[in-house]
Amino acid sequence: MASGAACGRLLGGLFFCLPLAGCGYAFPSDSGGACGHTATETRADVLAFAKDVLLGYEPRTGKRLYNSTGRVKRWPTGAVVTWDVVEAPDEQADRLAAEVAVVFAEVAEVVGDAVRFEQRADADIRIYFAAYGNWEVVTPFSPLTRSVALTQPYNDGDLRLTQSDIVVDPSGPFSQVRGAVRHEVLHALGLAGHSDHLSTCSFMVSDTSACYLRADLPTDEMAPIDKCLARFVYQSLHPGDTEADIELAFAESWDSACELEFADSM
Repeated sequence: MASGAACGRLLGGLFFCLPLAGCGYAFPSDSGGACGHTATETRADVLAFAKDVLLGYEPRTGKRLYNSTGRVKRWPTGAVVTWDVVEAPDEQADRLAAEVAVVFAEVAEVVGDAVRFEQRADADIRIYFAAYGNWEVVTPFSPLTRSVALTQPYNDGDLRLTQSDIVVDPSGPFSQVRGAVRHEVLHALGLAGHSDHLSTCSFMVSDTSACYLRADLPTDEMAPIDKCLARFVYQSLHPGDTEADIELAFAESWDSACELEFADSM
């Protein structure tokens, strides 16, 4: 039986993913549909997904636990966002750092010139690879729950993201670790929540077999719909934008944010 993950948020805004027996990761459907939805998912579903993720919604609780402001949090346009692997097991350090570099290269290609990413010591985004039982020793996190990964973002008074800490347990299958890194990096860039509206994104959770299952954790590359959303937030939105701003920007520019990913079906 495949192992899956439930994702949510702890007190204080920590993102987490839990390994769960009886649940499994599914992978993106090839039939993404025009504007990033399948034949059974409407444009309204896509908008609901975008608002859920950007405003920190958690389907399990029905609350916006992380982003209680109800406004967009993202890195400011023109920022140079630095990252570094602060902690990793010696025998895995080079490989894990290489995988993180691939993830940031992917994201950089998606968001274009809006922000730049550089690996640098004393970084803005600090990534820790540590077995769960050792988290409180080598990372800023306490092991409050059995988790695969956690992200803690920080922002200034204008809701511009300024720093983030990420921890990932590297003890699972390496493909799962890679997918978890990508998911947490996207959280650190402002894709704050999860949604139960789309089945083809890495932020999907649903009530399956008595557990909340993130139905899609891409490993080899970002899911197309996640690329759409990351491009949308960094090309069309601003720190502090409201739900109404998201709705207006969606009507005006979602299709252009998605055209590279779904050109064959638009």
